[in-house]
Amino acid sequence: MAALGYNDHLKISFGCGGTIISERYIMTAAHCIKAGRPPVLVRLGKIDLTDESPSNYRTNYYIQNFTRHPNYSMNMEKNDIALLRLTKKISFNNNIRPACLHTDMGDIDNRTKLTVTGWGITIPGDPDSQSNLLLKIEINTMPLSECNTTYLNHDTLKTQTVFRDGLDDGQYCAHDLDGQDPFIKDACQGDSGGPLAHIPNNDPNEATIVGIVSFGHSCGLKLPGIYTRVAHYIPWIQSIVWP
Repeated sequence: MAALGYNDHLKISFGCGGTIISERYIMTAAHCIKAGRPPVLVRLGKIDLTDESPSNYRTNYYIQNFTRHPNYSMNMEKNDIALLRLTKKISFNNNIRPACLHTDMGDIDNRTKLTVTGWGITIPGDPDSQSNLLLKIEINTMPLSECNTTYLNHDTLKTQTVFRDGLDDGQYCAHDLDGQDPFIKDACQGDSGGPLAHIPNNDPNEATIVGIVSFGHSCGLKLPGIYTRVAHYIPWIQSIVWP
C-alpha cells in the first residue's frame, strides 16, 4: 500500500492511494495524475499518515516520472491506470513489499470477499472527514455484464458520458452485497488509485491485486463501484516495469 503525496503550498497532503508492484514502481489510477497537480512522493510502510516517528526503513520515496495509459480518457473514465517511477529503489522489509497482480481476466466469484484499503473520506461529500488511519472494507464482485445492465438501465445515469457506451473489459465492478442503508461499505474520494485485493484465507502472502479504485456515483450507495481491471493491463504494465 502506498499513499500519494501532493505539494500543496509547500505542505504535503495525501489524496490518492497506490500499490507497490516492483522496487521502482507504484501502480495507481491515471486520474490521480492531474496535469497541474501531479504527486511528488509516495509514503510507504505507514498505517497512520501523521506518524512522523523515525524508523529503520525509509517511508517517503520521491517520484521521478509517471506514465499514464496512452488511451486514458478522463471524460469516459476508461483505461484509468498509471505507473509512477521512483527516484530510488524501495528497500523491502516485513512492512514494505510488492504485491502480486491478478492475471485472470474473468470475474471472481461474487460470493468471494475482496478487500479495498485506503485513506479516503469517511463521510460522503465532507473532505474534512479524510482518514489519517488506513481503513479497509470487504465487498463482493458484481459480474461485468450485470454491472453494465445496472448502469445502462438507470434512469438518470444511463445518459452520462461515462456510462453512455457501457463499461468495457478493462473495468471491474464491486459492491457491498450484504449492505443495507445507511451502512453500505464503499470506496470514496481519497481512496482512488488504491488496490482492490483478493486475499485467499486472509493470508497476505497469497494476495493479488484485482482492481484499482477508479470511480463511482457518489459513495455508500447500492450502485457498484467501478475499478480498473488489472489483468487487462498486464502486457502494458510489463512493457514499462519489466521491458
